[in-house]
Amino acid sequence: MLRITGSGERPLPGQWVILHGIGVGGGEALDSTRTDASGQYRITHARSGADAVQYFVSTVHHGIAYITGAIPAEPTIDDATLTVFDTTSAPIPLQVRGRHILVFARTEGPQHRVAEIYDITNDTILTRVAAVDGPPLWTAPVPDGAREFSSGPELGSNEAIRLVGDRVAAFAPVAPGLKRIAFTYALSPEAFPATFAVEDPTGILEILVEDEAAEVRGAGLVEGSPTSIEGRTFRRFQAQAVPALAMVTVGVPAPLRTARTATGVLVAIIAVV
Repeated sequence: MLRITGSGERPLPGQWVILHGIGVGGGEALDSTRTDASGQYRITHARSGADAVQYFVSTVHHGIAYITGAIPAEPTIDDATLTVFDTTSAPIPLQVRGRHILVFARTEGPQHRVAEIYDITNDTILTRVAAVDGPPLWTAPVPDGAREFSSGPELGSNEAIRLVGDRVAAFAPVAPGLKRIAFTYALSPEAFPATFAVEDPTGILEILVEDEAAEVRGAGLVEGSPTSIEGRTFRRFQAQAVPALAMVTVGVPAPLRTARTATGVLVAIIAVV
């Protein structure tokens, strides 16, 4: 196990490490141990033989959980290495590398469901955490009239990310590297044409609209080939190196009597994107 500091990598002795197994029936902690003086550990466990079971290792450092990827049948040292970071509540910058906006066709009612996925990066060597009773780590605007807000699978609960006024507020820790923030909300017919503000410089901006007659304008977006996700076809618009304060407008056709349900595929589509 390695702890990243300003002077380089350091072994982390005496740290609890837990082996987990997760499959179709759920997950459980299988074994645990502490790292030795050199930051190394060894856990021996017989695999279940079930192809659907995946194994990973976790630890908690300064109150923040860190996990490995799925451990293969014959793991290398790299597969099982955990890297942890010190924490700070200082306002270190978070960069927006990508933003994906999905506008679904209407569900049973007149509303459109919208999913937004942000890819943000922490380019420091510190995990940024929210101070007790302090402001959120990161915020972003949502269009006027957003309702029925729900956080996405990456953050896992509306306590970690929630709607505060007309802005999304994220409170979950952000470790160095890439973090995905996902959430959904509904827009009524009166909210269209909807305006999406790009507040920060964004590496890649992508708009996916399910309605064939939708209109998408602004931010230098260019329409590309449509994409099919879970049997549903979306028109695709992309722009790169989008500057701050750009604006995107999405217009949709008037409500129709028949439409398909979007909620059943939201998580799958977010994962594909």
